[in-house]
This record gives sequence, C-alpha cells and structure tokens, in this order.
Amino acid sequence: MGFGVFIRPGCVLKKGEWIGEYLGELLPPTYPGADDSNYAFELPGFPAEGISGVVINAQRHGNWTRFVNSHCSPNVVAYPEQVGKVRIVAFRTVKRIVAGQQLFIAYGRQYFSGRGMLCSCNAQAQPHLPPEESD
Repeated sequence: MGFGVFIRPGCVLKKGEWIGEYLGELLPPTYPGADDSNYAFELPGFPAEGISGVVINAQRHGNWTRFVNSHCSPNVVAYPEQVGKVRIVAFRTVKRIVAGQQLFIAYGRQYFSGRGMLCSCNAQAQPHLPPEESD
C-alpha cells in the first residue's frame, strides 16, 4: 500500500460516476524503461487500424490517480476509453463510496507477479497474489 486516495468528509461518490483520468508521460511501449515504473499503465492500440499502443508513465509526471492503491475487491475500475479522437485511461466507480473510504482499483495478478511482489490488501489475512482475471 502506498499513499492512497480517500474521499473527503461530506462527499459521496455514486456507482458509475466518472472520477478522473490517468495522466502521465506518453511513451511508446518499445521505449527503454517505458513500463519499468510502478506507475505505468499500458493503453492498447488498434493494430487492425495501424494504431500502436502507448504506455502512460506517471512516475515523474502525473495527477492524483497515480496514488490509487490496489485491492482484490476494488471500488473503482480503470479502463481504456475513447473521448472524441483521444484515447484515455478513465477511472469510474463500481459501487457507492462514502466519506473517509479509500479508492481502490485492481492492479491485476500480472502487476504483482511481474515485480515479484504480493498484494497486501485486506481481502486475505496474509500477503497474496490477486486472483486470476476472468473474462
């Protein structure tokens, strides 16, 4: 667990509410060290249309969304979205979140296993790997 993002007193976020965009340095996936950061999101491309993906690396340049921690039972989802002609990683709530609660996304099993780390969320009593992602 890192810094974390918490809901302010008096605030309530409704289920399905768009709350932010993941911002950072845009790098080609082939750029040396593009995804070496703990703050890197891969934004897939559209190979059939000749559009390659990018890595959004918020290690040095980013906004508050880079401080959202991981949990095996998240209350926020981060996903690629198209806004006009711009592709972004959007953060949207998946349940009602009240004042004092922390925002969580699921980093995924690959994030932890690829770094030789374990998740320390309270979904299990001990540090663990997140469950396999299901489609």
